[in-house]
Amino acid sequence: MLNPSGPPGRIVDLLRSGALEMVVDDRILSEYTDVLRPDEGDAPFLEIALTEGIPLITGNLKHYPESERKGRQVLTPRQFIDKYPMVTQ
Repeated sequence: MLNPSGPPGRIVDLLRSGALEMVVDDRILSEYTDVLRPDEGDAPFLEIALTEGIPLITGNLKHYPESERKGRQVLTPRQFIDKYPMVTQ
């Protein structure tokens, strides 16, 4: 992590503590194994957020244009921390 004390690091801490639960499938795990690039490999992340009814938290907002989101929230780590302070306390 580039900044473990910044928003991404805080989200990882929340995952570790059990305050948040990460939802993934085999496609996403496979994508994490490879180097993440702006390509078709980004689709599973939005699909799982849509399926689970949860926001997608990513530092790559440009990979998820509004027209592709189908109403799903796509937030940066900072936006997530600011929008859901009750989860991060």
